[in-house]
Amino acid sequence: MSKKRYYYEPSEGHGLPHDPLNAIVGPRPIGWISSCNLQGQRNLAPYSFFNCFNYRPPIIGFSSTGWKDSVQNILDTKEFVWNLATRPLAEQMNETSVTLPRGEDEFQRAGLTPVAGTKVSASLVAESPVNFECRLSQCIRLTSADGEALNSWLVLGEVIAVHIDEALLIDGVYQTALAQPVLRAGGPTAYYTVDESQRFDLTTKRCFALNAQEDVKMKKLLYFSAVISLAALPFASMAAQEMSNANVGQMQPFGTVTAKASNLDDLQAKLAEKAKEQGATGFVINSAGGDNRLYGTATIYK
Repeated sequence: MSKKRYYYEPSEGHGLPHDPLNAIVGPRPIGWISSCNLQGQRNLAPYSFFNCFNYRPPIIGFSSTGWKDSVQNILDTKEFVWNLATRPLAEQMNETSVTLPRGEDEFQRAGLTPVAGTKVSASLVAESPVNFECRLSQCIRLTSADGEALNSWLVLGEVIAVHIDEALLIDGVYQTALAQPVLRAGGPTAYYTVDESQRFDLTTKRCFALNAQEDVKMKKLLYFSAVISLAALPFASMAAQEMSNANVGQMQPFGTVTAKASNLDDLQAKLAEKAKEQGATGFVINSAGGDNRLYGTATIYK
């Protein structure tokens, strides 16, 4: 990489053939949003500013530059559907980006099959392997740092129903690459997809030290060297305290423990109890996952 840096201030323009911001913050998943108006007329449109913003409850959102039919429909009905745009559907997705007179059907124009939602009035794209039915959470008009109202609206919705093609679930794990999601990459025409050969894995480490203090009500979690205070929870006759990565490096691993729980606090407490039973002075949570119940594993240290 070159050590030379190109510098610009967005308020003064970037001076390049194409704005690099969209390419730098990317590639981004496509917000392929279906909605309907109060008369039941369908609308389907792709948005390149789209992402997931919360886990429980799941909240996704897209930003519309300009007041579009999608925004009006969602404000009127309080509902919408997100449909996964995939490589086999890329041309049809692109066809739905064409501006049509209000009320004309993008499903019909692109040769896509509408399917009634189970929880919302908006239609799902039948050809898409993943669909999220959503209820409107917020619609926020964006402003500049100086408070100037912009011609952009951020629409956030809570996911209330999920549809997944079971071919994308292997041993219960969703296979991102197998779905071939379409990703916006910046530039006037650039898109990407995901290939399994590009995958690599990192394990999130959550490090705890144990002691025998009675009635300790607070624990702290070290997450990539950033201490985050968590909700108060007694640990019976023990407490989990923050432990630096350096301290972990000075300790010797000698086994693992596993636990199940209904929430993260209980999972950490149960892992702490099991680690203490094994004579551990510390433990690192290697993984935690699940929907209705959490399953976690931890390496224990002397």
